[in-house]
Amino acid sequence: MTAADSVLNSGENLSTVPGDELGQAILLVLRQLEASLEASQAAVLAREVEGIERHTEEQIGLSRALTVLYGESTFQNHSPSDLQAALPRMAPHLAAELRAAENRVLQLTRVQAALLGRAQRFLMILTNLVAGPGASYGPGPLRSGPPAEIAER
Repeated sequence: MTAADSVLNSGENLSTVPGDELGQAILLVLRQLEASLEASQAAVLAREVEGIERHTEEQIGLSRALTVLYGESTFQNHSPSDLQAALPRMAPHLAAELRAAENRVLQLTRVQAALLGRAQRFLMILTNLVAGPGASYGPGPLRSGPPAEIAER
């Protein structure tokens, strides 16, 4: 059982968990999410649909664990730097590690979004190629792209 599992399964109110223990649990989940995102990116590049699905399911579970650890309202409405301020006081080195892990996960998430967008465009081109010479290579009328905030960066 990991530190994150023990904190999540303790039945304790997370606001009473010592800051360092909660920080360690969050750090562990962030590292697992980081590894899952890296593996998922490799699966996208290799066009391994099963790998993409498996890692997506894993990432959903890790995201839920982070929601519990950070607190749902805090996790849903703020940026990673705001989340740090919401956590109980913890050792400075742990807080620095936590910020670095949050930033790595954020960067990996941006890369994942870009790779999935690229894969979606590739599949659209293949679909049009199979449809025949009269098909358009432009986006369809109901194109679903990345959120505006990601596209602007």
